[in-house]
Amino acid sequence: GAIAATVAVGGRPHQVAFDGTHVWVVNNVDGTVSKIEVGTNTVTRVVAVGAGPNGLAPVGTSIWVSISSSDSVSRIST
Repeated sequence: GAIAATVAVGGRPHQVAFDGTHVWVVNNVDGTVSKIEVGTNTVTRVVAVGAGPNGLAPVGTSIWVSISSSDSVSRIST
C-alpha cells in the first residue's frame, strides 16, 4: 500500500500505459509523451506530439497517441 516511487514527467500527466517493458505517460499541457524505464524509474525519452494529447495505447512495437487539438492520432516507435 505504500508509494514505491514518484517520477516527475511533463505538465498535467493524463494517461498511463505499459508496453510490456516501459511505462508511457501523456503530458497534456506540454504536448509530449514520456517514456519511463520501469527498473530505474527514470524518464528515458520525451516525444513532442503536438497540442492536446489525451490518450495512448501500446500496439506491438508502437505507441498510438490521440491528439484532440488536431483530431488525429500519432504513432511512436518504441
